[in-house]
Amino acid sequence: MVGCGVEYLDDDGGNEQDHPSSALTSAIPDLEDRGAFMSINASLQQIAGGIAAAVAGKIVIQRTKFSPLENYDIVGYVIVVISILSIFLMYRVSKLAAGKGSQALTDIKEEVVMSEGV
Repeated sequence: MVGCGVEYLDDDGGNEQDHPSSALTSAIPDLEDRGAFMSINASLQQIAGGIAAAVAGKIVIQRTKFSPLENYDIVGYVIVVISILSIFLMYRVSKLAAGKGSQALTDIKEEVVMSEGV
């Protein structure tokens, strides 16, 4: 069962928190490459979070010590654009994962047919 930020018991009986995006990204690499892929993916997420914080820190300003913070609206607009871009990219990853899944199913069917013919 894949939930959006919802804790549930996984197949081993332990608590697990999962997101649809991680289900999609884990479907992309081959099984033997999945650990390395997920490690690199986690590293890139951490780097992206740091870059996002640094960029937001440059956009939001405070003219004096007692003045209010400014340019929060610009940060909001940037987030909206990046969110729309992310939705588009996740759609493309979903199509890639679906294509890879159907190819794997075709390969399994071919193996079954070949083993029955022997």
